[in-house]
Amino acid sequence: MFYSLLIKKNEAITILSFNTILFPKESYVYVSLANKHVQMKNKASAIKYYEKSLEFDNNEEIQNKIKELRTTVNQG
Repeated sequence: MFYSLLIKKNEAITILSFNTILFPKESYVYVSLANKHVQMKNKASAIKYYEKSLEFDNNEEIQNKIKELRTTVNQG
């Protein structure tokens, strides 16, 4: 069961990464990819993609998410 869930999560990352190729200037694709990384507890990658999204949309909510993630990364 766990292996099956891991494959599905990796497939989701692959699909979301592909979206960044199809729509390289759309902030929402980077936010979606970052959100999935957060779900997978991969905070460094989440920060990377949230920051990329800010290149296209200076969103205060995303800035706050980055600050929150950096705080938890530094504590952990």
